[in-house]
Amino acid sequence: MKAVNTAYAEMKIRNVLIHAFSELNELKESYRIASGGNINPKTMFRILETLITLLNPIIPLFCQYQWESVLVPALKKC
Repeated sequence: MKAVNTAYAEMKIRNVLIHAFSELNELKESYRIASGGNINPKTMFRILETLITLLNPIIPLFCQYQWESVLVPALKKC
């Protein structure tokens, strides 16, 4: 996440998106492999929450919609 913070500081939005998606995707795939396919939904929602939080300064309306319409209702069901 250090690369994401650096990209935000330099206002390089493209780099923020590239680093945020790649790092979180690597984390998700590592978790999926380590868990042997038995994925905990709360962990996956935590990764999604982190991604939405990172993208909020760039696309706030989309992130707010995803947070209120997708993430919070799904977490309440878990």
